[in-house]
Amino acid sequence: MAGLISTLNNSMPANYKYYDSLGLLRTISNVLDPLELTSVEVNSGSSIITVDETSVVYPGQPISGFGIPLGCFVHSVRREAGNPTQLTLWSSSFNLTTGVWSTAATNATASATNITVLVSGFCPFTIVSLAYAMGTWRNLHSSNTSGGYIAINNVELTTHEALGAGVAQVPTAGIWSTGTYTTTAADVRVSDSLAATPLKRHNGELHGAYVLVSSNGHKSVVQALPGREILYSPS
Repeated sequence: MAGLISTLNNSMPANYKYYDSLGLLRTISNVLDPLELTSVEVNSGSSIITVDETSVVYPGQPISGFGIPLGCFVHSVRREAGNPTQLTLWSSSFNLTTGVWSTAATNATASATNITVLVSGFCPFTIVSLAYAMGTWRNLHSSNTSGGYIAINNVELTTHEALGAGVAQVPTAGIWSTGTYTTTAADVRVSDSLAATPLKRHNGELHGAYVLVSSNGHKSVVQALPGREILYSPS
């Protein structure tokens, strides 16, 4: 615990600046600097770790250390009187076979006790919601009562709702090569909900964010887009 207290006493809130090609977009102030957590226990195959602290970890913080996969962040914090604090680890990953991004619980790859791990206020890895590969469409305006239809592989699909419940073709296999994803197989989804099959993803861009956590646990979310970057600033 002494190591944790020492790190906290020497830590100061940081400022970050968000830029695009035209210049400064905004400044995010009071972001937590990196902190060391001591007496940490990780277990291989489990997404839950225990830490010897009670107040300095918040959801959204990136976390790194022995047995913790690259890109993990704190998804939830569970504190109970008399028990060690438990952290649930999640991360975002890209499936090279299906071309789909997903964010989910992530298990540790090794076991250890009484180790030190690092958390900080800026997550340099994009946290994304489910994102399909480019070229995924859903029908927003066709209905079988108004004469419209969608045809996939020359087969007309008419069992879809009006008002855009629609039909979508979601890649289930493909080839990823030199920055291009080519679909080789797809799942046709008919009359599902908008939540199950989102709108067409815009040219494959990630619908994700960088998360910044302030010293009071407040999270500031900055959209993760190509051509934009976040830089540490002492002022």
